[in-house]
Amino acid sequence: NTGTPLRATLLVGYCAMMSAVLLPVATLAEMAASVLLAVFVLINLTLLRLQIQTPAAPFRVPRVVPILGAVLSGLALAAALWDTLGRGI
Repeated sequence: NTGTPLRATLLVGYCAMMSAVLLPVATLAEMAASVLLAVFVLINLTLLRLQIQTPAAPFRVPRVVPILGAVLSGLALAAALWDTLGRGI
């Protein structure tokens, strides 16, 4: 047992495979970009939380970096979703 979440990995792989087969490439690209921006938002918020909860962390990043990263990534995500929803996709 390696501790890898096998069922979750297979489910995500199956969903990705079916999406690649059934959806147009442009739709897949938009979905991938939106997911990537959402991940950037979460990473920046997590970094900010770590800075607050663990001030003696072995890394130093100015507090403004994760704040700006989360805000800018969130704005880009909102713009991408607005554009996608505006076209009715």
